[in-house]
Amino acid sequence: LIHIWDNKNKHKGNNNNITRQTSFGVTVRVHGTSQAVALRVLDIAINSFELLSSIMEIPLPLNKIDFILIPDYDGGMENWGHVLLSENLATYGDDAHLTYVIAHELAHHWIGNQATVDSWRWICLQVCEE
Repeated sequence: LIHIWDNKNKHKGNNNNITRQTSFGVTVRVHGTSQAVALRVLDIAINSFELLSSIMEIPLPLNKIDFILIPDYDGGMENWGHVLLSENLATYGDDAHLTYVIAHELAHHWIGNQATVDSWRWICLQVCEE
């Protein structure tokens, strides 16, 4: 998937990778086709990551996380160390919805990956339908 996406954007000649570190040293990188959109995602991702780290009080054993903006993709999907995100949502979505999707996918790095629920009562935290 990344290889196909990379080749598609190399032909466009406008691939932008923007990187910043959180206050606790995790590198957050956004791969996108527009610098302005990548910066928007990066700002929201850093703020969401900082807030979730504070709430969870469990550090993630990651030294980096990548956000990959995908054309013709809907919503978001997290995998350990990276998040796939709709380029359309990142470009045209309102701030509240984009923040929700980014925070939701980041939260899965803690809930479901680092910790799991101990009761069916909390199963809605494990995997939430959007």
